[in-house]
Amino acid sequence: MNMLPFPENFIVVEGKDDEHVITHLLTKHNLQFPKIKNLEGYPNLRNSISSYIKETGRCNFGIVADANNDLQNRKKSIVNEIKKTNYFDISKDNWCSNSIFCDTKRNLRVGIWLMPDNNSQGELEDFIFDMIPPDDPILPRAKKYINDIPNCERKFKPNKITRAHVHAWLSTLEKPRPMGSAITANNLSHDSPFARAFVKWFCELFHQKQ
Repeated sequence: MNMLPFPENFIVVEGKDDEHVITHLLTKHNLQFPKIKNLEGYPNLRNSISSYIKETGRCNFGIVADANNDLQNRKKSIVNEIKKTNYFDISKDNWCSNSIFCDTKRNLRVGIWLMPDNNSQGELEDFIFDMIPPDDPILPRAKKYINDIPNCERKFKPNKITRAHVHAWLSTLEKPRPMGSAITANNLSHDSPFARAFVKWFCELFHQKQ
């Protein structure tokens, strides 16, 4: 792995799948990256934000979570935790359009990325769905398999159907593998629109060159 040499830089994520996908995606782009910390759920992630930002020596800090079905409230809850540090003057629009806060006095940058594309409702699987090649011949069949399950027999919620499509498709690969490994194996496109947008955000936050 191409880890950044600065221990004060890191990214927090909700779960091991997020950690795995980000690690494989950034490695595929030949980028150095900091430690990625799996905080095992959104409540733990949210509640840790202000204390992590305040740690001595902190320079660059990334926050990655799912937007789920309420992008604006999820973003607001994270921003409220950032406000608790009193490091950023939110009223003066110190938040860039790319969801990165900058504090030049402390040389501190904090970035927010909400899956799938920092602008839509959804989750990690929606990010992965965008990485499936559009001409993939199996995807329509995998979707049909899921869509043909009667509503009364479905074990997933209606808003989780993309997750079901993705995992049904992954199960059809010659060597079924986790989402992150499918990036390294070139089953998923690391240059899809959502992937490129995430990499751009990462590079801006951590001063990396693509």
